[in-house]
Amino acid sequence: MLVLSGLALVYVFAPQSTTAPREAVTIGEPTAERSGDSDADLQRMQAQVASLQSQINAIERRGDPASQRGVASMADMRRQIAADEQRHAAYVAGLQASFQLEKVDPRWSTKTTSRLWDAINQADAMRGAARNVECRASTCRMELADDGSGRVNKSLPLWSQQLVDVLPRMVGQTVVNQNGQTQTVLYLMGPDPASSPAPKS
Repeated sequence: MLVLSGLALVYVFAPQSTTAPREAVTIGEPTAERSGDSDADLQRMQAQVASLQSQINAIERRGDPASQRGVASMADMRRQIAADEQRHAAYVAGLQASFQLEKVDPRWSTKTTSRLWDAINQADAMRGAARNVECRASTCRMELADDGSGRVNKSLPLWSQQLVDVLPRMVGQTVVNQNGQTQTVLYLMGPDPASSPAPKS
C-alpha cells in the first residue's frame, strides 16, 4: 500500500512539474511580444522626429542668415528713406523761412526774374506749368503745377542747366495746395558765397 500510494503521488505531481516550464514559457511569450511592440513604437517615434527635424531644417534654410540680412537691410533702407525725407522737409522749411525774411534787391531781382522767365518759355513742359515766380536778393521761388504726367519733373535737371551761371542751386518739394492740387515748389539759389572766389587784393 505504501508503494502504491507513493506511485500515486508521483503520478499526481509529475504532470504539474512537467507543465510548469510550459506555463513559464507561455507567461514569458507575451513579454517578448510587448518588447517587439516597444521596438516598433521606438522606430516610429524616431522616424517622426527625423521628419520634424527635416522640416525645421527646411524652414531654417528658407530663413537663412542671408535672407534675414536682406530683410534687415530693407528695414534699414526704409528707415533711412524716412529719415532723409524728414531732413529734406526740414531743410525746405528753413529755405521758406529764409526766403520770407529775405529783402528784395531790385536790380538782382529784376534781372534774374527776366532770365528765369526766358528759360521757362523755352521749355514746353515748364511754360505750361510755371506759376508765381518771385526773385528777391539771392533766391527765387516758383511753383510748378503737376498734371500727373511726370513731364515737368523729368525736364527739370536739363532745364536747370540753362541757369547754372546765375541760379546754380535748386531744391524742390512736392506739396498739395489749398485747392487740393499737387504742385512742386522750387527754390533756386544764387552761388554759395562760401564757394565764391575771394576778391583779389
